[in-house]
Amino acid sequence: MHPYELSILMSSLEKVKLEQENPSLLQIPYNPSKAPPPPPTSAKQPATMSNRDEIPEEAIEIIDTFRSIVSTSAHNQPGIKEELLELCYKMETVLESPDDFIQKLRAEPTRYTAVKIGIDLGLFEMLGENPITAAALAEKCEADKLLLAS
Repeated sequence: MHPYELSILMSSLEKVKLEQENPSLLQIPYNPSKAPPPPPTSAKQPATMSNRDEIPEEAIEIIDTFRSIVSTSAHNQPGIKEELLELCYKMETVLESPDDFIQKLRAEPTRYTAVKIGIDLGLFEMLGENPITAAALAEKCEADKLLLAS
């Protein structure tokens, strides 16, 4: 895993900790009028999704299911996170192009290396103790801040 990917992972772990402490964060409704602007037209679009009309129907169904689960389920309900994660994986397979898949396969060896480094540094034990920022984590395990923080 590239240090940048590790920093994204660390940020995601911090976000999960925050969401566990404050479940109301998951209750924020989606407001399309406040969505970020679309990328400039010169930005390269994935081969299978050049515009809204080409979004697979299955992807829209997954989004609807996701919204339904979030709006109708108790956030501490057993299995809810697993169900939402399964929908995320399903969405990835629906939207992922063959090129994206190949890139992901190419990156796999570095992910395992990053996990091994995390184990060697004791990152996972430290993360399990209390919520901690990436900068504090880097200091505690004597790792370079650039390795752990964005």
